[in-house]
Amino acid sequence: LMLKTRILRAYSGVRPLVASDDDPSGRNVSRGIVLFDHAERDGLEGFITSTGGKLMTYRLMAE
Repeated sequence: LMLKTRILRAYSGVRPLVASDDDPSGRNVSRGIVLFDHAERDGLEGFITSTGGKLMTYRLMAE
């Protein structure tokens, strides 16, 4: 039975792996943490992406 409740906080975690453009097979995907600075890549100032790593570190990366 689902009731209406107020959600105070929620966490979720995914494990995106970063593949190199030079490796279309995906056999050498990075399992380390990768930081993308979108100012350099895409011209978007003040926007970064932190991805990869172990699923257990998702909350630490978000904080």
